[in-house]
Amino acid sequence: MTRFMAATAGTILKFALCAIAVALAGCVGPGLRPDAAALAQVKQVQIVPMETLPLSVDAAYSATANASIIPFLPRYTIGAARTVGVLSGVAILLELPELSKRRLDLPEDVQNRIRPAETWEPTVELAREAQRLISAAGTPNSLAAGTRPIPGIAERGRTVLMENWLAPIRAWYGSDAPTTGYAATAGGAVVELGISNYEIFDRKLLLQVHLRLIDPASGRLLGRARASSFTELPAMDALFTNDARPFKDAVIRAGAPLLATCLQELGLMRP
Repeated sequence: MTRFMAATAGTILKFALCAIAVALAGCVGPGLRPDAAALAQVKQVQIVPMETLPLSVDAAYSATANASIIPFLPRYTIGAARTVGVLSGVAILLELPELSKRRLDLPEDVQNRIRPAETWEPTVELAREAQRLISAAGTPNSLAAGTRPIPGIAERGRTVLMENWLAPIRAWYGSDAPTTGYAATAGGAVVELGISNYEIFDRKLLLQVHLRLIDPASGRLLGRARASSFTELPAMDALFTNDARPFKDAVIRAGAPLLATCLQELGLMRP
């Protein structure tokens, strides 16, 4: 009975935390379509990949000893879940401020399996896919070297809710303030490309893509768009084999239609 109660509590907690994380990530600025006059001036585009947050993997998918998120959480939360059997929404909300700051250390076997993906920058690969789509639409473009930091990130590790990453990403995407640091070119525009909700949950890849269109001369935000999806995944051992090639391919396959949706909303591709 105790084992059943712990498993039940872990399942409820896992889904509750996922729902909270998705809701928080969804609290971003509304999309913004460029006005026709500004868009008519865009003759070439530079794509700038933003830095990528760490991949999150839920405990059930990574086949840890207990098939729930419980092994990844603080001890006092585990105790409450096992004693009560059900962790109330009120308790979760009360613990949110502390949980949002609590560092999350994945088990060593999980870290070893996902390590090839940890050194990979999906925003760079997605920027190459955006290049392909924009080129097919007939607009000259280039890819910036490296990645641009997300403003305002103080802690770059994993935490339980990843708000140390997601809050700055929301602020970056939703900001209407002028963006500095880009060289002005005649007819040029900058597309900043970032991602959030970069995680595996319940054997699905949750991915959200964000694009911001900027006038490099003035720094003015011309437009922004985002799109997200859930993609079914194979078992972890199959996904992270061969230098995590299957995982990397899955991210690009999931991201390509999201990029197309965002580029269409920004007027850089036709529907």
